[in-house]
Parts: sequence; structure tokens; C-alpha cells
Amino acid sequence: MARLTLQFPLSLPIGAVQHFGPQELSNTGWALATLAIDNHTALLCAMERRLWTLLEVSKPQELASTIWGFAILQHKPEALLVAMAQTLLSTKVGHLEARHLSSTAWAFATLVLLDGPLMSRVATASVELDLGPQGISNML
Repeated sequence: MARLTLQFPLSLPIGAVQHFGPQELSNTGWALATLAIDNHTALLCAMERRLWTLLEVSKPQELASTIWGFAILQHKPEALLVAMAQTLLSTKVGHLEARHLSSTAWAFATLVLLDGPLMSRVATASVELDLGPQGISNML
């Protein structure tokens, strides 16, 4: 896949990220990853700082999508990724979906983040969700 190299600011200053909510951060990470945009370090660092302040109010989909985007971009803020995954896993049953678990497990594997206790929690949550054949294959 061809990669784009864009200079920031694109249409907004990096400082605007401090006003983003969880959904805007998730959408931005997804867009950067989907478009395979290079030269994104300053934006990702700004996103990291903002994400730390929003962990507790982020929805599972927002967390999982952001973790996925970081993995696609090979951006590896390990402490933040672990904190995001732990927050995701503390979601009440009924709000957590198989796709959240599978994309988080995939992202950690892609980034070679070896956190045994965290992945054990992912496995336990997967069993509790009763993923079925498709969900299990997605986790592998």
C-alpha cells in the first residue's frame, strides 16, 4: 500500500487535540491508520497526552479503535496502551463486545507487547462473552 507523507498542521493545529474527546481521538487514529499517513509523530504524541486524561470516560469502541490505530501505525506508547486495554477490560458485561477484545489482542500481538496478565484477562473476558466459532477465530 502506498503511504502518504503529509505535513502538519493539516487543517488544524496540533494544539487543537487538547480539546478532542474520546470519539475524536479514536476517529483521528483510525483515519491516520486507514490512510497510512506517515509523519504523524507530533499528532500521535498530542493524542497520547489527551488520552491519559480521558481513559475513564472512553467507551470500549473508542479504546479498541485507538489501540488498533496505534498498532497499524506501529506507535507503541506501552504504558498508555496497557492502561487503555485495562480500562477496556473493566467495562461492564453487556457493553464489551468480541470485536473489542479481538482488535485489542491483535494490536498487542502486532506491537509485540507481551503482557501475560493482561492477555489472560482478555482470554477470561472472551470466555465470559461466549464468542462462538467466529469470535474465537478472530481472537487467534
